[in-house]
Amino acid sequence: LQHDVLDHRPDLVLVEFAVNDGGAAPEQIHRCMEGIVRQIWRTLPHCDIGFVYTLTEALAPAMLEGKFQRCVCALERLADHYGIPTVHLAMEVAQLARAGRLVWKAPLPKTAAEKQALGDMIVFAPDGVHPHPETGHELYLQAVVRSLEPIRAASRGPAPHSLRPAFIASNYERAQLI
Repeated sequence: LQHDVLDHRPDLVLVEFAVNDGGAAPEQIHRCMEGIVRQIWRTLPHCDIGFVYTLTEALAPAMLEGKFQRCVCALERLADHYGIPTVHLAMEVAQLARAGRLVWKAPLPKTAAEKQALGDMIVFAPDGVHPHPETGHELYLQAVVRSLEPIRAASRGPAPHSLRPAFIASNYERAQLI
């Protein structure tokens, strides 16, 4: 975190671990993510933080039932504790999948015949994980665009963030690369 992020003194850090932490226990997610939040605000109190959530085919069942995946639920508790805005980038992805209009894993159609055969279906990713820029990334981008005004309206303006009491005492705030 220090080398890859904090040394560059960003004004905004967006964190996405909803996929890679998908199988982790909530307590482990809290320790890790709270460590990141606390390290950022201890070093750069004016830096804003946002959590963004993405989705893979393997993690989709909860979303297809209208629920957040377990990792996102854990991250939301931490975001609530620290007042961090969040954006679930895959809400529309899940809606399309529920409606039978999403192909999770396939190459993009190249020919007119392939595009016609697909109809109104959207191919999300070549591997069920990493979205195609033309389709999956576009769905994620539109989620960000829809979220900008509500986030701006809820913003408290430029001011330093203060560290609240820890959400979980065993967080990794003091973690470092050695």
